[in-house]
Amino acid sequence: MRRPGAFSCHRINVPFWQITGSRAREPVNNELADKKMRLKTIMTSLLCLATSAFASNWATYKSPAGFYQVQYPPNWVIQTEGNITNVVTPDGEGAITISAYHSGSGGFKDLLEIAHRRFYKAEAISPFEPLKNDKGKGIKGEFRTKEIDGDRRWFARAVYSKHVFVFITANDSDSNFQRQRNIYSKVLDSLVIHAPK
Repeated sequence: MRRPGAFSCHRINVPFWQITGSRAREPVNNELADKKMRLKTIMTSLLCLATSAFASNWATYKSPAGFYQVQYPPNWVIQTEGNITNVVTPDGEGAITISAYHSGSGGFKDLLEIAHRRFYKAEAISPFEPLKNDKGKGIKGEFRTKEIDGDRRWFARAVYSKHVFVFITANDSDSNFQRQRNIYSKVLDSLVIHAPK
């Protein structure tokens, strides 16, 4: 049964009483109810279109060495410094930072050590925990650091697949991070690691 006020992109043309979950709440003025229902249908349709367009319009960055690819909002800026790539927010305050390398020995412990060393003084919002999905294995966590210009919030992941290791972080001021949390999460979730040829 649907919760009152819940809508779905897949089922939007339903009688008002089915959405509220009770025929007892069916309004007396059917014309008014029909107008409200049409408005809710239009608003739900627009929300569904906006959500799908939001994700489908993203750009894709592929590392020059071919180790990984990641999707990001098209108005963000790519900056590279050697083996490190930054995907910077339009205001320049936040960034996704990615570094990747190939290890013939498969020494994942080195990557874990780098991740732990980077955040050992940070406040752990969510300490490093195992990350395992179809894109690779590794660790993920969320942290807060004290900086001169204020607190910064971080997502951090150290991921490997075969002999490719990727350390990817998202960071921004605490308030900006909260507003863009879902975007940062989607960028990190879009990471795909490729085996070198």
